[in-house]
Amino acid sequence: MYIAGEAVNKLAEILHKEYASIELKQPESNINAQKERMKKLLGELLTAYKKVLSFGSARSFEATYNMAYIYEEFADKYSSQELPQNLDINKKFLAQLKINQESAALYDKAVEEYKQVVDNIPKIADKLGVDMFAPDEPPAAEVDTMGTADQDSIGAEVKRVSVADSSKELAIKFQEKAKDKVSELLYTEADLTSKNIEYILSLKSPYSDPFKSMIFKIQVIKQIKPAVDKTVAAHMRNVEEAQALGLTNKYVEESKRQILLQMNVVPQQQEKVVHNALAEYRKAIAGFKDLVEKEFGAVDAQGRDYYVLQNYANQMIDLTNGLSTGVIDEYNSTLDFASENNIKNDLVKNTEDNMLRFVVEITDTMYIYSDDANKLKEFYRVRFDSTENYNYDDASTAYEEFYYSLTDNARAILEKALEIKEEKDIKNLWANKILLRLIKIDPVSFADNVEKDKILITSDDTWKATTEYFEEVWPTIDFDDSSWQNAQVITSAFNQFSGLNVNPSAIWVRGASSESDIMEDSLSMGTDSLGIGLSDSAVFGSDSLGLAEGADTLQNAADTLGVESMMAADSDADTLVFFRKGFELNGTPLDGNFYVTADNDFRIYLNGEYLLDDEYDDYARLDTLDYYTFDIILKQGKNVIGIDVEDKDHSRQGLKFYGYIEVLPADITASAEEKAKVKKIEIDPIILKKVNILNKNRISVK
Repeated sequence: MYIAGEAVNKLAEILHKEYASIELKQPESNINAQKERMKKLLGELLTAYKKVLSFGSARSFEATYNMAYIYEEFADKYSSQELPQNLDINKKFLAQLKINQESAALYDKAVEEYKQVVDNIPKIADKLGVDMFAPDEPPAAEVDTMGTADQDSIGAEVKRVSVADSSKELAIKFQEKAKDKVSELLYTEADLTSKNIEYILSLKSPYSDPFKSMIFKIQVIKQIKPAVDKTVAAHMRNVEEAQALGLTNKYVEESKRQILLQMNVVPQQQEKVVHNALAEYRKAIAGFKDLVEKEFGAVDAQGRDYYVLQNYANQMIDLTNGLSTGVIDEYNSTLDFASENNIKNDLVKNTEDNMLRFVVEITDTMYIYSDDANKLKEFYRVRFDSTENYNYDDASTAYEEFYYSLTDNARAILEKALEIKEEKDIKNLWANKILLRLIKIDPVSFADNVEKDKILITSDDTWKATTEYFEEVWPTIDFDDSSWQNAQVITSAFNQFSGLNVNPSAIWVRGASSESDIMEDSLSMGTDSLGIGLSDSAVFGSDSLGLAEGADTLQNAADTLGVESMMAADSDADTLVFFRKGFELNGTPLDGNFYVTADNDFRIYLNGEYLLDDEYDDYARLDTLDYYTFDIILKQGKNVIGIDVEDKDHSRQGLKFYGYIEVLPADITASAEEKAKVKKIEIDPIILKKVNILNKNRISVK
C-alpha cells in the first residue's frame, strides 16, 4: 500500500505541475478558458490528495496541507490576471477593484482550508499512532495494519500501514506551515484592500483654482476614510485570528504596523491641505495689502476688491483651524486604537512624533503670520490717523481681526496637543517644544508642567559697595564696579525674614564703624596721650589751669588723639551707601520675588530701572517686590540689582536682601533641537519610490 500511495502522490505532482504553469493572460477569451482549466485541475488535485491521504502513510500530512495550498495558488493567479490594454485610469481601477474583491473571497477560502489543516493534522496523527506532543525520544520501529477503515472529518478514508520515524516531525512541520499561511493570506487579503486607498490618492484635481482644488482634496480625503477602515479591519482580522490560534509571526507583526500606517494616511493628507490653506492666506494678504494702497473700489485680476480678499483670508484661517483640529483628532484616534488593541511597535512613537511635530510647525507659522498682522494693524492705524484715508482704517481693522483669529487658534491648537501629551504621557522633542511655546504665552498657567531651576540672590560679602556717588549710571548693567569694594557682613540683631525660613546676612560698606563701636571708642578717651590724667570735668569744668583761653590749643591737641577721625566716623560720610549685585539668567524666567529691608531708607533698581523706594524707613519691616514688578526688566545673560541705602539715625544696621527667580532652563531642548535638524538629500525619484515601498511592506508575502 505504501507503493500505491507513492504512485498516487507522483500523479498528483504531475497534475500540480500543469496547474502551476497556467497564466491568466489576455485576451479575455483566453483568461476565461484558463480559469475553467484551473477549476478542472483543482478538482482532480483534490481527488488525488484525498487518495494519498487514504493510504495512511506519512505522506498524509503533506497531502492535507497541499489541499489548502492549491486554493491559495488559485487566488494568487486570479489576483494577478492581466488587464485589458488601453484602459483609462478610472476603468483600469474599476477592473482591478473587481478582481481584488473576487480574489479576496478566494483567499478567504484558502484561509479556511489552512485552518482545517491546523485542526485535522492532530486527528490524522492520532489515527496514525503519532503522538505530536510526546517528549522527543529515540524512535522505535513500529509496523501496524488496520483492518478497518475510518472516515475523517474531510471525507477521506485513512488507513495506517506504517509510521516512519519522522512522522512526528512531519506532522508538526505541516501544521506550523499551515498556521503561518493563515497569517500570510490574511495579510495578503488586507493588502489588496489598500490598493483602493492608493487609487483614491492618485486622483488629480480637475480645477486650476486653488480654493476649488482644496475642496476637491477634502472630498478625496472623505472617500479615503471608508477604504482605510476596510483595510484596518482586514489587518485586524489577521491579528485576531493569530491571537485565537496562538500565532506570532512576521505577518501578524506587519499587520499591526500596517494598521497604524493606513490610519495615518488621513491626517497626513489633511496636513497637506492645512499648509495649502495657509499659503492661500498669505497670497490673499498680499493682494489685500496691494489693493488698500489703491483707490477705494480697486480690484485685482480676478475682479476681487479688498473686502473680498479680506473674507477669503478669514476663510483660510477658519479652514486651517478646522483641519488642524481634525489632524490632531485623527492621530489621537490612531494612538487610542493602538492602545486598545495592545499594538506596540515603532509606529506608535512615529504617530506621536508626527502629531506633535505638525502642531509645532503649523502653530509656529500661525504665530509668524499673527505677528505680521499685529504690526500691520498698528502701521495702518498710524497711517489712518495722519491721512484719514478710510482704506487704512479698514486695513487696520482687518489686520486686527487676522491677528486675534490666528493667535487664538494657535493657542487652542497648542493647548489641545498639550492635553493629549499629558493624557498619554508622551515624551519627545515636540512635546517639549509645545510646552515651551505655551509657557512663553502664559507662564503662570503652564510652568507647573516642567521642572524648573531657581536662582537665589542673598545679601553677603560678594555684593559690591561704595560711598562714592556716580550719578544715574551706577545701577546699570554695563557700569564698571571693579573699583568698588566687596561689602562687609555685619552683626544683625534680629531676623525679619523668619516667615520665609531664611536669614540673609546684613551687609554694609567696609571701613564704617557701627554705633556700638563708636561708643566704645568714646569711653576709652578718659585720658590723653599727654599724661595729664584729668577727667573731662576737671578739664572743662574749671579754668584753674587757665585753659579756657587756649581752647583752640586744646582742640589741636585733641586732633592728635584721634578725636577727629572718631567724629568723621559719626559724620554723614557713610550714611549713603551704594550696593550692586550681578547674576546670570540663562532660560525663560517664570516667577520670583525680591525681599529687602535696610536701615533706614533704600531705593532698589534692576538693570538701571527704578523699582521701589522704602516708604516707611522701618528696618523691622520687610518690603516685597513680586515678579510682575520686575519681570519685563529681566534680560538673558547678565542682570544687576542696585540698592542705595541711607542710614539716617547712624545705627549702621545695614542692608538685608533675599530674592529668587524660577527659570525654565534654556537647555531643556538644546540637544534635541540639534538632533531635530534634518539634512535634505536629493534622491532619484525611482529609487525613492522603491524605498517607500520597502518601508511600507517590510515583508515579502511570498
